[in-house]
Amino acid sequence: MARPPQEAQIHLPVAILLPKLLPLTLDGNNGVRVQLLKLLRSLPVEDVKDHMESLSLYIRAGLTHLAADIRTSALEVLGWALEADSEQVVSCPGGWVKTLKILLTTLAWTDDATLAGWTSSRAIIGRTSSGDKSVARALSMLAMFLRAGLEMPKEPENTTGVQVTFPLWHRECHMLPRRSNAYVYLDLFGKSKDREEEAYEDREERQRVFAAIFQSKVWRGAAAARKEGGEIGRAAVMLLNILEDSKSAQQ
Repeated sequence: MARPPQEAQIHLPVAILLPKLLPLTLDGNNGVRVQLLKLLRSLPVEDVKDHMESLSLYIRAGLTHLAADIRTSALEVLGWALEADSEQVVSCPGGWVKTLKILLTTLAWTDDATLAGWTSSRAIIGRTSSGDKSVARALSMLAMFLRAGLEMPKEPENTTGVQVTFPLWHRECHMLPRRSNAYVYLDLFGKSKDREEEAYEDREERQRVFAAIFQSKVWRGAAAARKEGGEIGRAAVMLLNILEDSKSAQQ
């Protein structure tokens, strides 16, 4: 049967394509995963950002996969997702706590025992033929992830050239909230909370959770990684700078 001309082919929407494509992030064939990443980069960002929760599930599954090459490919998919819409990646349900836990697991930064005398050879992500490069890439992805979740949002530029003065001071405080369920922190309905599955849409919430669970481990791990020097040391310095900036923003 003759194939229809290119113009006559039906273009499927992203909402139909993604459920079929995402399982390929765990495909055992490296060529399939490389082509998948190329295809993902070609998709419209506006159509992808609403599917970040599903995408995050496969990224986390890839980062904990037994096959080292699949773990490395999952890092690249995470990098693409952060470039596409970092805010959705860190604020979707499970996107903040679960992803951070798995990233720290791949680096073996989970507890005091693994952090004591840490070297790159302990990192699960580093058990590949590329070795140090994979560890450095994981550190860079962790830095990008933390920057997306902890960095202060940029103030919109005043393009009108008119100075904003009274009575328009702090006008954002009087606007309708931009986030869904803006008053969830009041716990009005007494819903039981699952810290790992929760969607942290607010930067301050993400900072509180990060400080309570992960901050000390990341500090110690990044300090140990800096001593490794080379690519790993440079990535660790970038991570430490982000931690310093986040600490300054909280004060």
